Amino acid sequence: MPAPSVSLAIQTAVNRKSNKTGTLRWTLLSRLRQALLMGHRNLDRISIVERRPGCETVEAMAAHRWQVRAKCPSCRLELDVDLFLVGSVKGPKTSLWDRDVKCRRHGCKGRMVFEAKAPGMLSFERLAGHPVKREPAWKRGRG
Repeated sequence: MPAPSVSLAIQTAVNRKSNKTGTLRWTLLSRLRQALLMGHRNLDRISIVERRPGCETVEAMAAHRWQVRAKCPSCRLELDVDLFLVGSVKGPKTSLWDRDVKCRRHGCKGRMVFEAKAPGMLSFERLAGHPVKREPAWKRGRG
């Protein structure tokens, strides 16, 4: 759910009377959608590693409504992770990036890895990798 000020702006744009074709309402809504997307048209194409700087801790992931699960590659057990519970037990500054835990299934010797799905992503990706620091194209060169 968007922030209250954004939802209020969307509601105002919908309730506002426009001309016969409705172009004013369509223009306002498309500009709001574009502002919400922060310049990215396809949010599913942004790598999870690029999203890491904004959501390093469990507290930040919960605030941004990330879905996290633990998955064992050996026995294929998948469990949803309650970020609020992890934050209350381990502390809100705990990070799940580049971590693994012992599998919870009795008799399995595997290690569960954490996978996450940020809002706008279509599938879960493993919480691994270092944050990417991209250089502008003019610094990299064109060749």
